[in-house]
Amino acid sequence: MTRPRLLVCAIFGVLACVTTLSPAAAAASGGSGGGRLQLAGTTAVVTDIVRNVAGDRADVAQLIPNGADPHSWEPTLRDTRTVAHADAVFSNNLLLEENSLIHTIDANISAPERHIRLAEESKTYGAHLIQLVEDRSLDTVWLGMRVRAEKLRASGGDDEVRIRVRDVQGPGTVAAYLTGTFGQPQPYINSGDGIDHSDVVALPLNAHTHMSWAFTAPGIYRMQVDAERAPAPGQPATATLPPVWVTFAVGVDPAKAETAMGAPPRTTLASGHVDLSANWDSGALEFFGDRADGGPGDASYDPATTLVVVPEHALTEVPGDPAYRFLGAAGDHIYVLAQAVLGKHVHGEIDPHVWQSVPNVSAEVDVIRDTLIRLDPAGASTYRANAARYQARLARLDAYMREVIGSIPPQARNLVTTHDAYGYLGHEYGLTITAFVTPNPGVEPSTTDLIRLNRSLKSLDVPAVFVEPMFATYSRELVEAAGTTHRRVCTLYGDTFTPDVDSYVEAMASNAYNLKVCLDPAGAPPARFEAPRPPKTRAHLLGDVEKGTTR
Repeated sequence: MTRPRLLVCAIFGVLACVTTLSPAAAAASGGSGGGRLQLAGTTAVVTDIVRNVAGDRADVAQLIPNGADPHSWEPTLRDTRTVAHADAVFSNNLLLEENSLIHTIDANISAPERHIRLAEESKTYGAHLIQLVEDRSLDTVWLGMRVRAEKLRASGGDDEVRIRVRDVQGPGTVAAYLTGTFGQPQPYINSGDGIDHSDVVALPLNAHTHMSWAFTAPGIYRMQVDAERAPAPGQPATATLPPVWVTFAVGVDPAKAETAMGAPPRTTLASGHVDLSANWDSGALEFFGDRADGGPGDASYDPATTLVVVPEHALTEVPGDPAYRFLGAAGDHIYVLAQAVLGKHVHGEIDPHVWQSVPNVSAEVDVIRDTLIRLDPAGASTYRANAARYQARLARLDAYMREVIGSIPPQARNLVTTHDAYGYLGHEYGLTITAFVTPNPGVEPSTTDLIRLNRSLKSLDVPAVFVEPMFATYSRELVEAAGTTHRRVCTLYGDTFTPDVDSYVEAMASNAYNLKVCLDPAGAPPARFEAPRPPKTRAHLLGDVEKGTTR
């Protein structure tokens, strides 16, 4: 199995790891690019916002290309070189971007304070951050992995924790994998090729990740797991947690687990969201998540007395895509606990999709403005003027969105999509995130899946469902179910842009327009926002050439 690897500046030798000017000289001259700041942004959204504030005093590179999934983008050699020569790099963070990209930035940036985590730093400028709300609608347990380490985080630690599988016992093989945005699986654990050092899931502190779990035969499985902590990816462990045994009842009566466990299980996990968690504060591996009795709040459970149930109706088939051969031959029967939400998501408790609230982006503009003034004091008046001009445009956009979405009848403001990225949109503009409708991601839907999906759409009584452009090809089941139930399929922009909509303002304005037209088909369509487009700055035009989207 191939594992993501951190790219560090040593790959390029000394030349790529030295900026052309010292920080003091760069500040005095307005940056290291011949008097111009050299900046970089991670996502399309972040880069576009930075370009609007920087204007023509900076060159702004985009690390994650349009159409790519920010949650799983692995840094390239070019990305590392760009970071090494940048006066500052702006990320969203809150664990939105792939962890290896964030570590690459931190390992190659000229000074730690030159990596600006916009979503986190915008809070001090008035941004409102909310808890992440995830889909809990699966009729099986949703089993992820988590690291709990509040004490380490409070002490300033930025370690990586590796949850490792040491042994698997059972009638078949076990695999744990992530299904990415474009439907491609990334295996992390696979007993089918033997258990070794590669059967590991690495996470930042206080993060958790979605996982799919596959079992090739019915019966009782036991999996031995431990965890280790390291100061950075690839570094030797500095501490470990003792191993535990995790027990699964797959397609059989849970009572059969008593013999393997030595006693009847005290807790049975059959529904809700639960993570296998490395709790560094308590010094033990545990299950943590929804209460097994369905009550409010979270709970922790001892793996020694807890049974994970994989029901008979979790039986499905291995997809035909060759990328799934690690699960078996196409058409083989397997039992799958699905990860529920399509795409790779490694995140904490705070929703990282802050830009879906326009006031939050206005706060991020303040962060960018003040950062650029510190780097380039001579350009202070330009940055202030650019920021004020852009914030005025954002204020008009915010008013437009409130007016347009607010004109949708309240009972019709229900959003059904395939991506859990719209909590801020709902919170800020009065939408109800009704459901993230998707069958098991990456696994061909069964007849039961499709029946359940059609029933869900009928019971929700919505006139339309929404798909991001980057998800469209991989949301076939939702599109077909929408057609069967006479629902429209409409576009909603999330993490990235397209050649036709290639700016933050355009994306958000398009979202408001599409929500109105699709959720309130009887109402009059609203006016479009800001037509024609304002002229692009030199920085935007350079970015278009870089992305191949010049029009």
